[in-house]
Amino acid sequence: MKYSVLFLIIFTIFVACGDEYYGSSPDDNPTYVTIETEPALSSDGTYIYYISTDTSDSYYSGIFRVSVASLQRQKLVHGLGYHSPTVSFNNNNLAYLDAGRINYQSLFDMSHRESSIPDSFLSIAYIRDSILVASRNDSIFVVTDSGDMSPLVPKGWDPTILSEDTFLYFTGKSPDFYVVRNNIYGVRPETLFSMSGTARPRWPAMMTGYNYLSYEIADWSRHYFYVRKTPSDTAVAIGDSKYAKSILLKDGRILFTGDIGQFVYSNYIVTHP
Repeated sequence: MKYSVLFLIIFTIFVACGDEYYGSSPDDNPTYVTIETEPALSSDGTYIYYISTDTSDSYYSGIFRVSVASLQRQKLVHGLGYHSPTVSFNNNNLAYLDAGRINYQSLFDMSHRESSIPDSFLSIAYIRDSILVASRNDSIFVVTDSGDMSPLVPKGWDPTILSEDTFLYFTGKSPDFYVVRNNIYGVRPETLFSMSGTARPRWPAMMTGYNYLSYEIADWSRHYFYVRKTPSDTAVAIGDSKYAKSILLKDGRILFTGDIGQFVYSNYIVTHP
């Protein structure tokens, strides 16, 4: 009887600490595997928001954030099937997609609400404290927290935030693709880079202090990550993975998901876990 009580106490402690669990323990059998994908950097560069999927127990899956300085992790949203996490410029609100629908979560009281917009999107990104840019079928939209949605003139895909009010996106078709910088209010596109090729480039990102443009090109099931410093420079291959999307950190490093499902970063010379 006393052993049953002891087992119950240990089990209760384990369940109570469940939200702190992340990844595998050396003694686990079978080994737990977590897959970290879809990284997004906060505007101040202090946190990375991402999707974590536990392949053995969905209880530990959800949207997490990790401190760039301390590497401490925190689960923000529990569950599976989410995409495209993004945080407002004041770090007050998290937005993400659930089956393509926009959802919001306060990072103060953790309250949740679903957008009144019935449309589904492929990706979203906060461009101001209460405004998102959303993409679908090579169209880009401005979406407000109150539920208003309006299409922008430029056609393109994979909008990523460069600064408040300004975003990058790809446009064009093979063999001529372009990286464009656009302001959501002026709608005056500026072409930054042109590139030619048969494969459609994805996920442009730029760190203006370093003048680096990063992007990826998918070839079947592989995603190849590249960096260019100026429009005339030859693209440098940084790495490849079976997982999509990379981001540039504030110190200029590029971060993406490695083949084992964990984040890796590169300083353009060598890749580190």
